[in-house]
Amino acid sequence: MTIIGQLNVMIIGAKNLPSLKPDGTLNSFVKGCLILPDNRQLKQKTPVLKKKSCQQWNHQLVFSDVLLCELLDSCLDITVWDHAAFGLTDRFLGGVRLERGILSTDSRDMVEVASGQPWQNILRRPNTWNDITLVLHPNMEFLMKT
Repeated sequence: MTIIGQLNVMIIGAKNLPSLKPDGTLNSFVKGCLILPDNRQLKQKTPVLKKKSCQQWNHQLVFSDVLLCELLDSCLDITVWDHAAFGLTDRFLGGVRLERGILSTDSRDMVEVASGQPWQNILRRPNTWNDITLVLHPNMEFLMKT
């Protein structure tokens, strides 16, 4: 019997995000994208925090209709953005990919090993909350590694 469940990700906050404004404020939000083995993408995002210098979303992203066995070969992209004015493009502030780690001596793969450990810990303990602090990458190159 196959049991369909959900992945809940609580986005608490972020520190030291780059701001182009003199007062250091941002109109920030977080996007979460769960990429399943069949390349199906489940997307969620937090509300925009307007004109805040301290980013505290305290928002839960809920990815429904997923199987634990699917999560083993899935990845979760978490990206932080500065919401742009109407008609302009949102500005990427940082991101991280959680996926199964790949051991390699190539230094470019060290990101995958580092981001794989939290993902493996989460999958080992279903139905429990895992408190994880992640370091965001300042560019989107980490997304190109699949």
